[in-house]
Amino acid sequence: MARRPFHDISLERKLGRIYRQATAAAFFCSIALFCIIATVEYRAQFMAAAATEGEILAKNLEASLMFDDTAAADALLSSLAGNRNIDAAAVFNAAGDPFAAYQRPDTAPGIRLRPDAPKRTVFHLTHFDFRTGIVATDHINHDRTLGTLTIRYNLTALYNRILLIVVALGGVFVIAFLVGRAVITRRQRSIIGPIEHLTAAANTISASGNYQIRIPVESADEIGVLTESFNDMLEQIRLRDDELQRSRDELEEKVAQRTRELADHTKNLEQINEDLRNFVHIFHHDLRTPILNLSCYVEEVSAAVAAAHRVLAKYESMMTAEDAAALEESLGGETDFSLDVLRGSVSSVKTMYQAVVNISQISTLRARPREFELMPLLQEVADDFRPRIEEAGMALRIGRVPERITSDPAVLRQILSHLLDNAVKFTRDSREKVIGIDGAETEQEWCLGVRDTGIGIAEAEQQKIFDLFRKGDHPGVSGAGMGLSYSRAFAKCINAAIAVQSQEGAGSLFTITIPKPSGKEGYDAAR
Repeated sequence: MARRPFHDISLERKLGRIYRQATAAAFFCSIALFCIIATVEYRAQFMAAAATEGEILAKNLEASLMFDDTAAADALLSSLAGNRNIDAAAVFNAAGDPFAAYQRPDTAPGIRLRPDAPKRTVFHLTHFDFRTGIVATDHINHDRTLGTLTIRYNLTALYNRILLIVVALGGVFVIAFLVGRAVITRRQRSIIGPIEHLTAAANTISASGNYQIRIPVESADEIGVLTESFNDMLEQIRLRDDELQRSRDELEEKVAQRTRELADHTKNLEQINEDLRNFVHIFHHDLRTPILNLSCYVEEVSAAVAAAHRVLAKYESMMTAEDAAALEESLGGETDFSLDVLRGSVSSVKTMYQAVVNISQISTLRARPREFELMPLLQEVADDFRPRIEEAGMALRIGRVPERITSDPAVLRQILSHLLDNAVKFTRDSREKVIGIDGAETEQEWCLGVRDTGIGIAEAEQQKIFDLFRKGDHPGVSGAGMGLSYSRAFAKCINAAIAVQSQEGAGSLFTITIPKPSGKEGYDAAR
């Protein structure tokens, strides 16, 4: 910013400078005005005196010119020595030749006067020349021009008068300046004092932040109005700060309360997680053996029943008809049906047991992301499902996908496998049997989509299909309702998200969104 000296000084110095400048301007304007008036008056008076003096001297020089008496002319001109305003004088005859001359001794030599001086008097900076003609007034030579008289006057008297005016005015203005300065110095405190109070208060408030400070109103002028406005502004700021402080206190109290609630909730969740881990641990170790034993016992009983049927068939001819019928009834359809029901129940328990164990293992999984080519991974997953796809008469198409991504390939393979398994199951009985895999890439993420032309999902069920053991009502489609739950759990391990778009009878699209890593970062396990 350009410096502005006058704007950057204090108000007191500004008032002092303005007063000095105004006084100096008034002083010089007064001097100029008085000098002009003095010059005009001096000229008028001097011209009248010079005309009178010239006429008298010209009248006395008539005889000298008429009788060619230069000595008398010189004597007449020498009488001018008593007038300190005359520096020189000269008389010229009618032919313009010098007739007589005079120069005051204390002037610089070499003053030359000419007979052809201007007919009217012209002022110069140091002198002016007065010229008048010498005309005969006797009856014989009446009105005949005898010669010319030229007198050079100096301006010493004028300059002395101007100097006196300047000195007098200077003295008056010095006295007036000092008196005015004393008055202003005394009176300006009524202006500067309140402003200094405002400035000091503003600095104090800025430094301390204390808006309780108030400035006393000392007058009813503009500064008093400004002070009142400043106090009103401070009051409004104080009220607003009090309101903000109350809101801040309430917010801090709510945050503290919410923090305590969250801490308690977190503690409860940690305890629940610990209980769940303990439950899974107990479930895993204490139920595995009974389930295995029960499965083995069911198979042993089934084998024993089958052996009994073989023995009955071998020795049926040796029994009575009543014994054979009774034994056949004991080992008949009811026993086989009960064994099938028991075998199915054991299989369901084993499936649920394995699902709980798998979910608990996924929750402790720590992903290992790295950059890899995506197409070979998709080809491997497609090859795993190709026999089932060809058996069902379906087509698997892989479209354009990102060339390379950064993620955990093993976890991503698990997600794709569960989504493809889900697509194969629900597209098997469709009219158009096509499964597609495609992808896209943006500046922030990669997207992979698995699309099928299966039976679709109702809108009301789309938010529930990722829950554990959630299985839709689709007769003829086997499954325990865990594939999509596994997919979402695996997706959390790599900070990915899975979304579904579907319409009943028009197939489904499952989209995996994988965020791009910013710098060096890994994926923490989903807890």
